[in-house]
Amino acid sequence: MRLVNLGGNQHALQFLDPAVFNDHVAIEVLFSYETPVAFWLPNRTTHPRPEFFVTDNSISKSTAKHIRAWLEDRGGSGRQVMRPLDFFARLLTGPCSLRDVKEIDQALFEQSS
Repeated sequence: MRLVNLGGNQHALQFLDPAVFNDHVAIEVLFSYETPVAFWLPNRTTHPRPEFFVTDNSISKSTAKHIRAWLEDRGGSGRQVMRPLDFFARLLTGPCSLRDVKEIDQALFEQSS
């Protein structure tokens, strides 16, 4: 796991895939200020389900700018699914282990249907 500074008041928390030894990111959570506002599973490009999840809560102009830039940098513009803010908090504090990408994938599938 690593924390990446993306600029003023924005960070990405990256969970690395333990099965791959080249710092392969399995999960990335975007934080604007101290709030998780977006979630990305990079390996789901061949998956029929969405790989980008973004908050649909009322957010500041700065946070909206952070999300837009983050999506553009990762090729996710127009490919995101909107979710309430507590969706991200549940994934980060819920019963599923962030060390197991399969559990996260299943949790996202269950919450997005």
